[in-house]
Amino acid sequence: MMDAKQSWRARGARLLAAGALALTVVLAACGGAASTPTPTAAPPTATPTRAPTATTAPSPTRAAPVSPTGTAARATVTRAASPSPVAANPAAVTVAYANLQKLDSYHLDIVVSGLSKVIPFGLGDTLTYRIDYYKGNQRVQLIDGSGATQEFLKIGDRTYSIVNGQAVELPTPPILLTLPDLLYSNLTAPGVTAFSAAGEERVNERTTTKYTGSGQLAGLAGNPLLAMALAGAAGDISGPVWVDRSGDFLVAAELKLNLSAPQPGTTTLRLDTTRVNDPQARPIELPR
Repeated sequence: MMDAKQSWRARGARLLAAGALALTVVLAACGGAASTPTPTAAPPTATPTRAPTATTAPSPTRAAPVSPTGTAARATVTRAASPSPVAANPAAVTVAYANLQKLDSYHLDIVVSGLSKVIPFGLGDTLTYRIDYYKGNQRVQLIDGSGATQEFLKIGDRTYSIVNGQAVELPTPPILLTLPDLLYSNLTAPGVTAFSAAGEERVNERTTTKYTGSGQLAGLAGNPLLAMALAGAAGDISGPVWVDRSGDFLVAAELKLNLSAPQPGTTTLRLDTTRVNDPQARPIELPR
């Protein structure tokens, strides 16, 4: 077991770090980031108050104080202008990924092409992320452009790396296991990519509602990490998301990041859910 751990650390650490960072940045760029924090209204301008004057009886009304010029002065409170509210995306879009967890089983492919247009990490031009889900457990694979693969299992509350056919339990789950959910939350956040219904389509053998999205890469500026990682990048975001009409879960998405800087080009993010509740799906188990 120690040999497997040493092999994992020596051979997998670099790819994991580079792959996770590349995928986080690229997928968030293609889909959006957490909504930009709403500016807080400036505190009211303090207006000095006069000590109350003793009177024998309260007056029902009080005359406005008169300024030295003879013009009645009015006490005012100055407030910062409230920002315009950001329209919410359709609920069917925002909950589509979470609803996948209500299924018994599914397979999800996430493919990023044109990767080198945004992140020249030496991982090639394509990054593939695969998830097999079965009743709460998962098998996750990350495959870079060279074909190098990392594999993880999540069984119950335990997480394992698979190295040379052996399972090595990890003290904490890697970001790869939580990245898709985070990605989808960012992708559907208002203020970056806005979605609207665009009819019904048949996709991946499912009847779906199509939602088209559009946005700007500049919308990611509210996330400090992404703003720093994508400094100098500019472009627009466009593409559809397909949501199952009967189960309200994510069936597919294809977002394109059309870059104008730092170099012209297109990075494409494609997500496909297949094998939904497949009767031949097998439980996720440790290798024997």
